[in-house]
Amino acid sequence: MSPMLKNALEAGIEGLKLKTRPWSIQSHDFFSVTEEVRSLAANIINCDPHDIALIPSASYGLATAASNLSIADTEQIIVLEEEFPSNFYVWQELSKVSGASLITVPRPTNSSWTEAIICMINQNTKIAVLPHCHWTDGSLIDLELIGKHLRKHDAALVVDATQSLGTMPFDVTRVQPDFLISACYKWLLGPYSTGLLYVSQKYQQGTPIEFNWINRANAHDFRHLTSYQTSYAEGARRYDVGERANFALLPALMVGLQQIIEWGIESIYETISHLTNVAAQQAEIRGLAVTKKEARAGHFFGIQLPSNTPDNLTRQLSEQNIFISIRGNSLRITPHVYNSEQDLEILFKALDRIKWKHDFRL
Repeated sequence: MSPMLKNALEAGIEGLKLKTRPWSIQSHDFFSVTEEVRSLAANIINCDPHDIALIPSASYGLATAASNLSIADTEQIIVLEEEFPSNFYVWQELSKVSGASLITVPRPTNSSWTEAIICMINQNTKIAVLPHCHWTDGSLIDLELIGKHLRKHDAALVVDATQSLGTMPFDVTRVQPDFLISACYKWLLGPYSTGLLYVSQKYQQGTPIEFNWINRANAHDFRHLTSYQTSYAEGARRYDVGERANFALLPALMVGLQQIIEWGIESIYETISHLTNVAAQQAEIRGLAVTKKEARAGHFFGIQLPSNTPDNLTRQLSEQNIFISIRGNSLRITPHVYNSEQDLEILFKALDRIKWKHDFRL
């Protein structure tokens, strides 16, 4: 979870204050910021704003994708081993309801994730649910190449980009996902409970998972809201969450997306990649295993923890004002543009001082 930008916090507070004077909220306020956020998101992934829906979480977007993808009991859904729970449970449920097989790609030992995934694709594959990089250790996945293999079998590609969108370049015209989902509280510098959903034109006539008023046609005409509509707003807007015009969260998200665009995705990625390369070198000097540079994303990676890692490692580090997470068997190294090589030096000196089991030292 990223820290919030100061100006994003200010925007959120000002939005929250609107509720102290609700008479000042006008009908256009329910649409202006949402459309700006939609446009900014479209800029980041190179699509039309009409292709973007506003959602509260990755699980909401994944549920939307699952409910709009048909699958038979003879077909298969592909997921990754040690995938984030929200990106597993929804497909487990779809498998249970449909009778389709849920196929888990094991973590590869002698090949890349990309090769392992392609080996699993066959004539029975109907849906593949993949990230741009694995959430535990940043292992890279070539979505563009995998997408080409999936389209040969008329299979859908669902991308959970929560671990990469906002720092790692992504172009929907190249990858061609059917659905792309991202929570915004990480690399997109947004507040919690905000998210984005890209929907390809193929699925923009589908059914949303909730039926609210604001995603219907003519919702802007408050005087005639009881002239109930059977048609939806244009494009992916039909999938927008109810109360999407959150006056506290959406302005803060808008500022975060604006800052990303101002910095530039490529510049962000280049800056962070330099830091992770430095960190990986420091880990290797200490005999710790990391994913090879060509096989990992540039913006974060995982240090494979030895068997004698203390259970309270993250607590020991937090006591030294170093905050870091363990996911699976990986210590995640996730710097951002506000970090420096000096920060990494402090981290590794702290690791040198850790009380390892069996009196092990790095």
